[in-house]
Amino acid sequence: MSNNPSATRRSIRRLQLTAAALSAGYGVMFAVMAKIRDTYGISETLLGLIVGVGFFASFAAQILLAPLADRGYARLLLLGGLLTNFFGLMLVSQASSPAPFLIGRTVMGLGVGAAYPALRRSITIIDPENVGRNLGGLNSFDVTGFLLGPAIAALLVGSVGIRWPFAIAAALSLVMLPLTWSAPFGEATGERTRLQASQHGTPRLAIGLLRHDWMQACVLYGVAFFTMIGIFDALWAVRIKDIGGRDWFVTVGIIIFASPMVILGQKGGAFVGRTGPFKTGALGLLAGACLLSLYGLIPIPLLLLGVGVIHATNDGMTAASVPVAVSMCAPTEQQAGAQGLVGAAQTLVGGCSAFAAGWAYEHIGPVATYVGGTIFMVTCVVFGWSLAGEHRHRTLLATNSV
Repeated sequence: MSNNPSATRRSIRRLQLTAAALSAGYGVMFAVMAKIRDTYGISETLLGLIVGVGFFASFAAQILLAPLADRGYARLLLLGGLLTNFFGLMLVSQASSPAPFLIGRTVMGLGVGAAYPALRRSITIIDPENVGRNLGGLNSFDVTGFLLGPAIAALLVGSVGIRWPFAIAAALSLVMLPLTWSAPFGEATGERTRLQASQHGTPRLAIGLLRHDWMQACVLYGVAFFTMIGIFDALWAVRIKDIGGRDWFVTVGIIIFASPMVILGQKGGAFVGRTGPFKTGALGLLAGACLLSLYGLIPIPLLLLGVGVIHATNDGMTAASVPVAVSMCAPTEQQAGAQGLVGAAQTLVGGCSAFAAGWAYEHIGPVATYVGGTIFMVTCVVFGWSLAGEHRHRTLLATNSV
């Protein structure tokens, strides 16, 4: 932690850039799903499994590895995550059948799952006075990296094929290694909290936090959000293609859809901190759930894209609610463990919803798939709100003034 505001901002920015590098590979995969289907003859169900297996791997990494960041190993987790993501993307770049795609995507998920709780913990510890803004900025860079993937795909797939975009995304993880190495991670704080953990018998895994109502509420909010993410990611390219959109429309649509999230992420995080993450998160998720159902009902690509822009604007202002709520409620010595626990639940459900969405789309159609996702989201939000209790109207401003 630095007393120099400029140095603190530079450190936060380096960590946010690392998030962009980590998400670029998934952006490439997202953009070329329909191309993979058509080129290699892989069914929608298997495509959903390929997307989903990365979420499952990330689940395992966040449950088992995230608490290590609370014990002074945040730097090691993030560097290891970057290297693992690199190797996973290189495996995917050489794939031409389901098995190599599944293996590569699994390795990618392990890398991202190890890295993200360490990122969120470090950003919270380095600048505790601006948690909402900084975590919202992390979301913005995450989406920016995700957008970079389709841009790379659009430039290269038509001329050199599917493999090179994955290789270039892999190279971005290598480029970030020296910048990540030089960033502070609150290591001194990590040493203190490691000592506190040993003195007070803090568990090495964060599962015990689930006994708290606020953690259960955070998990339910996170599950609702990643149900939406899993469905959208698995089906966007396929849905656009099936209602008559051309290949280029998929990529342009992703960029236009995600732009509000890039622009609004930092402001949205600050907004969530001021208004309260549990209250604002509930409203944002309910709005997102209603918009999700429209993807299965609208058969016109351009109109569907308009819905996407509204959806993305809503998410840009409210998507930081879950990590902000966790950072606000979790004890300092379990910040990464708590973020990892929620992240693990999110990625597990994201994987399940991606696989289920692929199966449902193929066998029972788009309307039932998207409307079913909406009903599940609303159910999670209602139960999450009921569990939030006294935290419903709590804000970061109130937290910092205590």
